[in-house]
Amino acid sequence: MLRSVRAALAASSVLASLTFVTIPAKADPIFMPIALAAFNAGASVAVANAIIGVGVLGSIASTVGTIALGLGVSYVASLFNRPQQPKPSDGQVESRQAVPARVWHYGRVKVGGSLAFYESRGGALYKAILLSSRQVDGIEQLYLQDTPVTLDGSGWVVTAPWENGSNPLVRVATHLGTDDQTVDAYLNSAFSEWTSAHRLRGTAYAVLQCKSGPDTEFQAHYPSGEPQFSALIRGARIYDPRKDSTVAGGSGAHRHSNKATWEWSDNAALVVLDYLTHEDGYDRAITKMDMPSFIAMANLCDEAVALAAGGTERRYRVATSVALTEARKDVLARLLEACEARLYPTQDGKVSIRGGKWEAPTVTIDADAGHILETNFAPPDAMSRFNELSFQYLDPALSYIENDGTPWQDVADISATGQLVTVPADFVQIPSHSQARRLAKIRMARENSDWVGEVVTNLNGLNVIGERVITLKWPELDINGPYWVEGGPELLPDFSGVRLSLRSANSASYNWTTAEEGTSTSVPPDTSPDFNLTPPTITLSQIAGPKIRADWTPSQALNRAYEVQYRPDASGTYTAMAVAGTRDSAESGAVSPGLYQVRIRESVGVEAIGPWSPDYPITIT
Repeated sequence: MLRSVRAALAASSVLASLTFVTIPAKADPIFMPIALAAFNAGASVAVANAIIGVGVLGSIASTVGTIALGLGVSYVASLFNRPQQPKPSDGQVESRQAVPARVWHYGRVKVGGSLAFYESRGGALYKAILLSSRQVDGIEQLYLQDTPVTLDGSGWVVTAPWENGSNPLVRVATHLGTDDQTVDAYLNSAFSEWTSAHRLRGTAYAVLQCKSGPDTEFQAHYPSGEPQFSALIRGARIYDPRKDSTVAGGSGAHRHSNKATWEWSDNAALVVLDYLTHEDGYDRAITKMDMPSFIAMANLCDEAVALAAGGTERRYRVATSVALTEARKDVLARLLEACEARLYPTQDGKVSIRGGKWEAPTVTIDADAGHILETNFAPPDAMSRFNELSFQYLDPALSYIENDGTPWQDVADISATGQLVTVPADFVQIPSHSQARRLAKIRMARENSDWVGEVVTNLNGLNVIGERVITLKWPELDINGPYWVEGGPELLPDFSGVRLSLRSANSASYNWTTAEEGTSTSVPPDTSPDFNLTPPTITLSQIAGPKIRADWTPSQALNRAYEVQYRPDASGTYTAMAVAGTRDSAESGAVSPGLYQVRIRESVGVEAIGPWSPDYPITIT
C-alpha cells in the first residue's frame, strides 16, 4: 500500500510542479488516510485504483493550493489571463544587454540576437550576435536591415547595397552551436584576445565583418548605418520516441540519451515532450513520461489538414522562442495551447498528454443514479460571453512576424443580439492561419458553453480522474450530454464526497471545413528603396584620338546617374570616363594601342549605388 501511495504522490507532484505550486517534501502521510477511507467506504475497484494511481489530487489541493492542470481553475480562463508571450517581431532585432537572457527556439523562426562582441580593428567593424543558447538545426536565410542577402563562397555579401564588386564590404560567418564547433576564423585572425579556446560550443551565433569602402560611397553602401543582422533558422533538434526502436511502437536510431540522433521538428507534442525533459525546461526524467500518449499525440499533430488554397498542412505545429527568464508554466501553457492539449497523471506516476481532437466520454455522472449530492450550476454570466475572437498568429508570408488573422465569429449570436463583443487571443506561437482559426473555433465554443459550475458527487466522482470529458445526466435541468472536466476530482475534507468543476462541451467545435479557414491580412507592398540597380548593356567603339567610346540606353528615371571606367588590361587600375549630359554615352581620354576593359554602374545620388557590370573588352588600333 505504501509503495502505491508513494507512486501516487509522484504522479500528482509532477503535474503540480509543472504549474503553479510545489508539493511539500515528505508528504506521504497526507495520502494514506484518504486511500484507506476510500476502501472503507466501499468504493469500486476502479475508484480505489484511481485513488492510488493518481495520488488523490483533491488532497493536494486542500493542502497546498490549486493545481492548474487538475483542480478548480478554468482552463480557458487560465489561457486568457496568463502573461502575454513575447512578440516575434521583438526578437528580430539586435539587442545590447550587459547580461542577456539565454534564449532558444522551437520550429522555424526569424531571430536577431544579443551582441556578445563589438569592436573595430584595421578599418573594419566586427560584431558577434548570439542567436540561440542551444544548437540550432540550420540557418535558412540571412538578412541585413531585414533584406535577404546572399553570400559568395568566402562569406562575402553579394547583395546590394553591401556588395562592391572586387572590393566586397560585409562578410558573415554562422555557427550552429554544435558540441564540437571551432573558433570563429574572422575574430580569431583579427583579435589576439579571441583565442582558439573561444568556441562558444552549444551556442549558435553569427559574426559580421563590415568594411567602410570608399568615403564617397559610404552613404550608398550603408544608408542606415551599420547593418542590423537577423536570420531565419530551424530551431532546436528534438527527440522523437516514434523513431526510437527501444520504445514500444518506435522504430529508428533516435535515443533520448544521445542528442546526436535527434532531428528538427515543429510537431507540437514533441516540443512539449522536449520542454518537459530538457535540463533548462522542467528537467523531468524521460522515464517519467507516458510514451504511448506522447506518440499518439505526435501522430495526431502530424495528421494532414486540407487547405482552402489546395494541398494540406500538418494539424498542430509550433514556432516560438523560449527565454529562460520566462516562467516555465507560461512557456508550457503556450506549447500545450498550440495543440489544444492538457497533461494528466497516470496510475504508475507518469505524465501523459491528451487533447487536440474530440474524444467521446466513457464516464457518466448520473443524478438519477444518486451520483450528485450538491450543485452550484448555472449558465455562464452573460457579461462574460463574447461572439468574436480576434487573434494574432505567426505569419511566414510576413517575414515571420505576428499578423492579424480573420476573427472567429458566432454569426448567429451577432445577428440575434445586434452587438459585436470581441475578445483577443494570442496565437503568435502558431505558424499557420488555418491552425489558428481551428484553435479559435474550439476556444470560443468552450468559453461560451451553455452551462458551467461545480457539482459534488459521491465517491463515483473519483472515476473522473484522468478524464478530459464526461457525460453528465441531470434530468431536472434537461442536461444529458458531454462536459469538460476543468477541475477535480477534489475530495471534500471529511471524505464525504468529490467536487468537480465542469463546463458543457460541444463536439461540433472540432469539425472543420476549408470554407472556415478565412484569409489572413494581405502582405503590404514593399516600399523600401530599390537598391538593385542593374547596370545597362554597353556598346564600345574606337573614336579619333584614339579614344574609347561607350554607348548605352539610359533609364527613363531622371534621377539615375552612370559611372563608367576603363583600364588597360585585366590587372590595371581603372580610370574614369567622361559621361555625357544625355546620360547615354561616355568617352575616355587619349589612349595607346592595346587591349582595354570597360565597366559601368548605375546610381541614385548617394542613396544607392548599383553593382559594377562585368568588364567589356575592346582593342584599340
